[in-house]
Amino acid sequence: FKRFKFEFSKVVIRMCELLGHPDEKLRIRARKSLASISLTTGPFVFGIVLREMRENLTEGKLQFVRNYSLAFILQEVFKSNGNEVFRCGDLDMYVEYIVEMALEEVTEFGLENRDTQFTKGHKWKEMRAPKGGMLFNLMGRIVDVNGEAVLEILMLLKEYLENAKGFRKAMDKVKKMLAQFSEGLDSNASFSSGIAFVLAHAQMLSHSEKIGTKEAEITEEKTENEIKRHDIKKTFEIQEGAARGKSVKKKKSL
Repeated sequence: FKRFKFEFSKVVIRMCELLGHPDEKLRIRARKSLASISLTTGPFVFGIVLREMRENLTEGKLQFVRNYSLAFILQEVFKSNGNEVFRCGDLDMYVEYIVEMALEEVTEFGLENRDTQFTKGHKWKEMRAPKGGMLFNLMGRIVDVNGEAVLEILMLLKEYLENAKGFRKAMDKVKKMLAQFSEGLDSNASFSSGIAFVLAHAQMLSHSEKIGTKEAEITEEKTENEIKRHDIKKTFEIQEGAARGKSVKKKKSL
């Protein structure tokens, strides 16, 4: 099996190289090949596909190509859950990989970045159709709602919020990603009740509000400290000016 994994990784790496090729036809062929390979080998070695895509398609436009290709592959292998190879829950062990890849694009370029200077008018169609948000929709369709994947996704989003520099912008992105995920759940064969998701969602938002309140308090404290520093500086300048005035008067009297 080690030999198989080694040879399989080489094939996937070669496909990743083709996904970065300027020729669109080669990129399309590589995407279709990865989807076909994934259907043939099944979910057990799909982690190798994810790992190699994550490690070999990392910079700039390659992030868009990677997520566009991953969205295509997931749609192909889970077509209406109509095949016996991939079923809901089969990729739950890989949700961390998928979330991380989606967040990399969303964090750097946003959810809808068609109008940015980086993507506007770009020749590569992958650049004009970002899939960071779409991946959350697809995860909603393919996870086993009765397992731990949903909570893991929410925990990863919570961690993203806690580490985000701009809380409000990050919170807006998370809400949109959760909306995509929730929409995907509506098409999930294992999704019979939304109670677990709603409770977990509410818990995460409650925690996020606490983070936001704490951030606001820190900002307010910083503002107060800045005002104090400004007042002290002003007072010092006034005192210094007064002292200079006195010394001038003394010199005149002499």
